[in-house]
Amino acid sequence: MKFSKQIEYNAVPEWREYYIKYKALKRIIKKIIDASRLETRQSLMMMEHEELPAEQHPLILSVDTRHEQEEFMRALESDLSMVDSFYTEKEDDICPPAADLAQKIMKNNLTTLGSLDQLRNALHQFYLNLSELRNYAKLNAEGFRKIVKKYDKSRGTHMGGWFNERIHTRPFFSATKVDDTISLVQAAYARLFTRSDIEKAKDELSEYLHDMVIYERNTVWRDMLRMERRNKSVKPKQESKPLSTLISFFAAVIAALILLVTPIPLFDDEQWEAQKCLSLMVFVSAMWALEIIPLYVTSFLVPFLVVTMSVMLENGEVMPAAKAASTILSSMAGSVIFLILGGFTMAAALSKHRLDKDLATAILSRVGQKPGNILLAVMLLGCISSMWISNVAGALLSTSVIMPLVQELPPKSRFIKALLLGCAYSCNIGGMTTPIASPQNAIALDFLLKDSSVAPVSFIQWVLIATPTALVLTCLSWAFLMFYYRTAVTSLTFPPQISKASHQFTSTQWFVIVVNVFTVLLWCLESLFDTFIGAPGVIGLIPVVIFFGCGVLNKEDFNQLPWHVVYLVAGGSALGTAVKNSKLLDIVGSALSKGLSGMSMFLVLFCLVLFIAIITSCISHTVGASILIPMVLEIGKSYGHPRLFVMAVAMQCSGAMALPVSGFPNVNSISILSETGAPYLNTKDFLKTGGPLTILVAITCCTLGYGIMTAFSF
Repeated sequence: MKFSKQIEYNAVPEWREYYIKYKALKRIIKKIIDASRLETRQSLMMMEHEELPAEQHPLILSVDTRHEQEEFMRALESDLSMVDSFYTEKEDDICPPAADLAQKIMKNNLTTLGSLDQLRNALHQFYLNLSELRNYAKLNAEGFRKIVKKYDKSRGTHMGGWFNERIHTRPFFSATKVDDTISLVQAAYARLFTRSDIEKAKDELSEYLHDMVIYERNTVWRDMLRMERRNKSVKPKQESKPLSTLISFFAAVIAALILLVTPIPLFDDEQWEAQKCLSLMVFVSAMWALEIIPLYVTSFLVPFLVVTMSVMLENGEVMPAAKAASTILSSMAGSVIFLILGGFTMAAALSKHRLDKDLATAILSRVGQKPGNILLAVMLLGCISSMWISNVAGALLSTSVIMPLVQELPPKSRFIKALLLGCAYSCNIGGMTTPIASPQNAIALDFLLKDSSVAPVSFIQWVLIATPTALVLTCLSWAFLMFYYRTAVTSLTFPPQISKASHQFTSTQWFVIVVNVFTVLLWCLESLFDTFIGAPGVIGLIPVVIFFGCGVLNKEDFNQLPWHVVYLVAGGSALGTAVKNSKLLDIVGSALSKGLSGMSMFLVLFCLVLFIAIITSCISHTVGASILIPMVLEIGKSYGHPRLFVMAVAMQCSGAMALPVSGFPNVNSISILSETGAPYLNTKDFLKTGGPLTILVAITCCTLGYGIMTAFSF
């Protein structure tokens, strides 16, 4: 690993701006090297032409690297002074109180120091701070050694000896005071908690340090990738099952062919393209539902099938292949795709710079120690965070915040189940709240935007309708879990990962906050700027350009965005475009209007929502939305309320949570393992609690949600 990457990975997040500017110093050295190479080339040219008359000598420019050398020395001295003063300041802040506490413990002067739990937390915190400071000193000392060596190599000089003599006198080079204080803390910890076994004390403190570093420095998308890799690695190796996959594939093909060649009364001779599109839709839906190949790969199959099967129409005629390809591919890069890309980028920036965990721990540390209050705070955190960083990131954040507390409880504690299920259900419910909270919302919004006969739903309208519904559902789910997992525990103590005070925001963190708030405000006020901005996806590009352009996020962060989710949504958008352009939706909508005529709109809506709840409990929420929302839109149009039907169904897609596979928040919670490798949750836990709550979501969407949407004239 390059040393600049080592600094980036190992740096204490709050201290990033106080490390040696290794990359900047390397750039100066590169300028010196480039100038030296130019000088060498010109010298060779002079030697080649020295026998020619002077007037025929090539033009030689003077190369002077003194400016670059002076720039390097100034930058080096500036960094050395900065590191030295910062280290000295931190050493004076941390070492004296840590040494004082350790010495009092060693002298058995414990009467005024607090309880054993308080002393353990204090020693943990001092050990963490001292270890971070020691790591800071070592990283910078190594950085100065390496950069001076690079400079000597580029110039053929021997500055290293002179500079090393200077750096050896600096306090941070040896970090003697920090090492001595760490030894005192270890001895005090051993005195209190390991019966003076110093090696055991070192092991326990090191384990705590490891947990804290992981807790503080992970990002949500890196957490998600790591969880997926871990799940793959812990599954026992099994024989591959190509036969079952082939059977599923051929079953999907046969079903599609039957629909293609069998006369269907719904279509007449002039509606061949619509029948072909129905066949295509059934095949793609089966591929998605059975996961014969990865979901995002099926999404890439959609435009190929749409173009080659000639299902796209224009003015009643089959669209030429070139235009069909252009139309279907452009639908995969529509406004909604950039809307969710902007949401994922905002989540990555919040996570990378620890704003999400800082805010989460600040909230949880103030809710008291009653289990009910803690569970309610965790669930509200999951719901509200899912609004702005997606329910995928919200689920990862919620579980990462509560894991230190989970690890403090007995492995068979019923409250652990309540916490993990609370995280899953609140994040599923939070997925209803904004267009960027879950992919199914983006899919619903996409279908509404593409239908010119339907008024679009603005960002702020969606928030105002879905948020009250989601908050009520979160509170009802909390009450249900508290009743179901009644516990005799009346008080819990937060571990230091949660209870420690949050630090002051850095300039980068303030920058991230300002950009995110500005983006959300633009989404909420989109209607005021409609003639200027045009679409919410354009607003979604703002955080992408700013965060990646200014270096807040880098190429690695870009690669770690959940692109498979983005392209799953894109595939659903492409399928929706094909279904609409082939006139299949018009035909099905007309047939449904005749079949449902005379039935109560409310009854039809409730039946649809229940049907969606069952389907999306068994398959991916996103896949279910991609397949079913086009049909729901047509049913809604037949009743004159397409927005009401689509939005109610989209909210229910998020609220289906009866099985572990019902959504990413459920998958995330069931993947949490105890220290022995056993899962805290099983399928029965989800069936017993998630099943009733899924029905409760359906009832709430069709009552409270219905009432709010009616008030908005949906």
